[in-house]
Parts: sequence; C-alpha cells; structure tokens
Amino acid sequence: MAKHVGAITVLLFLLVGGLLVGTAATVRHVRGESDASRTSDRPPIAVEVADVESGLIRDIRVLSGSLEAPSRFVTAAKVGGLIQRMKVDLGDAIEPGQVIAEMDDAEFIQAVAQAEADLAVRQAEHSRAASAHRLAEREFDRSQQLLDRGIASASQLDEISTTLETSAAALRLAEAQVKRAEAALELARIQLGYTKVRAPLSEIEGVGIVAERHQDAGNTVQAGDPIVSVVVLDPLTAVVSITERDYTSLRIGQRATLTTDALPGREFEAEVARVAPVFRESSRQARIELRVENRDLQLRPGMFARVRMTLREENAHAIVPLAAITRRNGVDVVFILDEESQTVKRREVRIGVRENERVALIGDDIDGQVVVLGHQLIDDGSHVNVHGNTEEIVNAEQPG
Repeated sequence: MAKHVGAITVLLFLLVGGLLVGTAATVRHVRGESDASRTSDRPPIAVEVADVESGLIRDIRVLSGSLEAPSRFVTAAKVGGLIQRMKVDLGDAIEPGQVIAEMDDAEFIQAVAQAEADLAVRQAEHSRAASAHRLAEREFDRSQQLLDRGIASASQLDEISTTLETSAAALRLAEAQVKRAEAALELARIQLGYTKVRAPLSEIEGVGIVAERHQDAGNTVQAGDPIVSVVVLDPLTAVVSITERDYTSLRIGQRATLTTDALPGREFEAEVARVAPVFRESSRQARIELRVENRDLQLRPGMFARVRMTLREENAHAIVPLAAITRRNGVDVVFILDEESQTVKRREVRIGVRENERVALIGDDIDGQVVVLGHQLIDDGSHVNVHGNTEEIVNAEQPG
C-alpha cells in the first residue's frame, strides 16, 4: 500500500511540473508575439524638414565700437603779441593754411624795415671792400712788373702783398656780414608772417573743424600759447575689436558699412585701414581701425558705431538651416530624409560659412531634405512622418 502511495505522489509531481513548464513557454510565446506586434505597430515619428540648397553664402559680422577723430591738434601762436582779430569760431570748418587769428604786427613791420636798412649798409660795405681789394690786386701786379724790371725793390712788393691780403680778408668779412644781414631780414619777415596764425598745412588731411577756441580778440599771448583746437571730421576712424577666430579673415582695404543709433536708417561707407599686430591679453581681441567717409559731417567723434562686414563668402553645394544640425557623440550630424522609405539617414558633417540661421555643410551625400524639427527623437534608419517643409526656416531673414 505504501509503495502505491509513493508512486502516485511522484506521478502527480511530474504532472504538475510539466504543466508549469508548458504554461511558462506559452506565456513567453504570447509575450513575444505581443512585443513584435507592438514594434510593428509603432507609429512613425513626426518631423519637419527643409530643403538642402546651394548657392552663395556669406559670413557676416556686426562689430560694435566707437568713432574717433583721426587727427586732433592745437594751433598755437609762434610769436608773442596782442591778438587783434579772431578769424574762426567754434564749429567752423578750416582748410590747410587758412588764417585763424591776426596779431598786432606794427613792431614786426618795423623790425623788417630795420633789417632791410642793415642789409643795405652791409651791402655798401661789401662794395667798398670789393673795390679796395681790386685796387690792391692792381697795385700788386704793377709792383711785380716793376720788380721784374729792377725799378721796385722786394720790400716794396712785400708791403703791397700784405695790403692785398688785408683787403681780401676785409672782403670776406664784408661778404659774411651781408649774409648775416640777409638772414636777419629773412627772420624778421618770417616773424612778421607769424602774426597771421594759420592752420598747419601738413596736419589736416580732410575736413578740419574748430573743436575749442582758447583765445579772444584783445588777449595778449606768448609764443606757444594755444589759439584753437582742431579735429578732423572727414574722414573719421571707427575703432572695433575682433576675436582670434576672425582675425585671419581681415585684410587692409576690406569694405564695410557703418550705422549709428544717432542716425537711424543711415549707412556710411567704411574700409579697413589698420589692423593691430597684437592682441590685448585682457580680452584676447585685436584693435581694428576703419576709415569712414563723412562728407556731410553728420558723424561725430565719440558716437557708438556698428560695423557690418563680410569676412568670408563662398558658393556652397549644401546649405541648410542651423536648426538641422544636432550633436551626437561629440560630432555634428544631420538627418537626411529618404522619401521612398520615409526613413532618415544620419550623416556626420563639418560646419562651414554661417550666415544668420543658415550654414554651409562640408560632407558627402548631403542633398534632398534634412530634418529640422524632431531629430532629438530619431536615429539612423528611423521611420518618420513628415508634417511639413519649414520654408520659413530655410528662407530666414537675410542681411539687410
């Protein structure tokens, strides 16, 4: 009896075990079919795309800076005296050599007259010395002939030779005194000319404007006292700073346009005039100076300025919206739409010239359409559902 009970127990145990194994296998089979069903039924990911374009693209920079006068100088009196008339006032335009102030010149006119008289005296003395020297030369020649004939003695010839040398020295002295008198007359005339204070000829390379008036008529000044300060307003210099990344794209003569808050809607022509050879350590930027045409004198030194220039431009084969680029594993990629299969292909790219929200791509097989919205949910080979072509992204606002 006990043997039958044990056999029945073993049989029941085997039967229950088989049922459990069968049930587990059935569950796994059903679950696999369910997972497969869910995978095949997953809807495509909604994305938006934009066309890959080709054409000209420009790398444009807008740099902020300020306007400076390329030249600022002080016109001063060169001789002391009384200012009789001021010929310019604050804000007046002046030209090279223009008279700025007139000083009392009576004493200087008298000095010229005195120098002229002194020169006349020296010239008369020179004429007398020249005549005496000519007479001494004739006497020497005659005495030499008489000595040769035995009529005159050698001592007489020596006396006449000494007289000749003395007359030659007196002539040289008279010539030097004439030159000194001529120089004194020229100095007197120069000082007389200095009584008319003029704008310097070499300092003004453009349109100079009186920025400050230091004297008035009736003032007595000394040599070196300032009369007016002058700034050059046309052309002006725009000073901006540029980073290391863009430094190598600059060249002397490069064209640009300039705008200011003070004159909205106006654009002024500019060109790169000078590029600093070093970078400031504090900012890692270099100073750039641009020549700005200011023919109507609307711009002023100290104004805030925005300089717009094209650093690079190229004809690119693949231009896409900036929104099409995403980072995966530390590299830039785009997803290209395969219209037939409605899937996407991932392509690694390098970014070239950027213009606003458009960029040129460097890479192979970049054409057709690229995903610009929804690419954070997709990967290579993902099924997608295109909801639209984002023309507004492709045709982003162009530089004005």
